[in-house]
Amino acid sequence: MPQLTSRDWVRDLAFLVVIVTHLNMLAISLERHSQVLAQLYDSVDSFLVKLCLWETHLAQSNLAHFPMLELVSENENDGLHYIPQIKELKTKFQKRFSDFTLYENELILFSSPFS
Repeated sequence: MPQLTSRDWVRDLAFLVVIVTHLNMLAISLERHSQVLAQLYDSVDSFLVKLCLWETHLAQSNLAHFPMLELVSENENDGLHYIPQIKELKTKFQKRFSDFTLYENELILFSSPFS
């Protein structure tokens, strides 16, 4: 495979592996049985928080959340290349789950009625 000789392609693949792994974990958490809407909201919201964290860490050249990328990275600034992809994923999630924000106060009240 000629792609495996391309360092950019291998870095892109390493980034993709980590993102797909996290997306799969989110999908599994959303597919669990006997969940109420507030729990689903919490799963999606925590993933959005992770995306913000990853964006910040990549901007600081911190690849701690991307071990595969860190493994194949040759330059400490390699993570900067993936900030636009994280931003795009965050925007798509916010758009896709925008209905949750309409009912955010009710969901929070439902999940923590005594606080």
